[in-house]
Amino acid sequence: MWGMGCEERNSMKNKLIAFDVTKALETSVGGRVEGIGLNNLTAKDQLRQAGVPITPMVLEKISDLSEIKEFFASSILGRRLILTPEEALRGMPPIGSFIKLSGGRFLMGSTSFADAKPVHAVELSPFLLSAHPVTNQEFRGFIEDGGYRNNGLWSEEGRAWLESKGFTEPRFWQEPRFNRPKQPVVGVSWYEANAYSRWANGRLPTEAEIEYAARGGLVGKKYPWGDADPFGNAHYGQDAPSGAPFEVDQVGFNPNNFGLRHMAGNVWEWGADWYAGDYGKSEVLTRDPKGSATGRTRVLRGGSCISIFDDFLRADFRNGGNPGNRLNDTGFRLARDL
Repeated sequence: MWGMGCEERNSMKNKLIAFDVTKALETSVGGRVEGIGLNNLTAKDQLRQAGVPITPMVLEKISDLSEIKEFFASSILGRRLILTPEEALRGMPPIGSFIKLSGGRFLMGSTSFADAKPVHAVELSPFLLSAHPVTNQEFRGFIEDGGYRNNGLWSEEGRAWLESKGFTEPRFWQEPRFNRPKQPVVGVSWYEANAYSRWANGRLPTEAEIEYAARGGLVGKKYPWGDADPFGNAHYGQDAPSGAPFEVDQVGFNPNNFGLRHMAGNVWEWGADWYAGDYGKSEVLTRDPKGSATGRTRVLRGGSCISIFDDFLRADFRNGGNPGNRLNDTGFRLARDL
């Protein structure tokens, strides 16, 4: 193997690492790796047929193994790991993984805020939601793949916005306070979040999906974890000039009952819907609501690391932002249809 050409040796190396990472992911979280072309990465016989000797000596000779493992886990394998809530609660879900949510009927809204009225029944179809907000290391793939130049990824309005601004990366992409690989990507507009979602074969979650996911099956509770004080349960209340989001796999904050991380605090998250001042007059059951057909601002949910009010972290708290805003406490996560 070590007498091979550089390109062939790198191909072998990648197969070895992909196999190793796949097994590590399956063992650590009990999940199922789903995706195209992954069967040949998990079968020792097929790797051997390709000429890859799977031995400890070979693994030891691979340089920068930890960095390459992290790359594969986030950009190739992690993106295709689908967990049930029970599996996600066993340990930290890998970055890029999705949690399979069953949907069904829940009560959306509350009487605590004018724009959260009325409380109404919503029924959702099953869907996938990423366990963490999208990270810088994931968004880098979009940039390097020409996402800002690919017109097919952008809505008509988003493309006009981008052409008028000329952006080629998120606003705070070069700032050390915000650009660690595992931090949530921030400084992205709704248009950028939407384009990335298309590139990643996903979409932004609807406002109803975000609230359902944040509640984690709890009924009538304020926060994703219940009614307990947010202190110690979420990353918030930081000084705006110095605060920054935690890395998404930061330990210390428990997931909600669905296994989702940072559904309150850390970063505000864009939703697919236009923001409206209330849910309307009707209290009849609605199925898979998409929000208003038009509007001026897009939905934001969850609060952030620099939110100073506990209410911002509530599962029923609604907010909206100009879709062109690129703030240092705003990110997003992915949804996918089942």
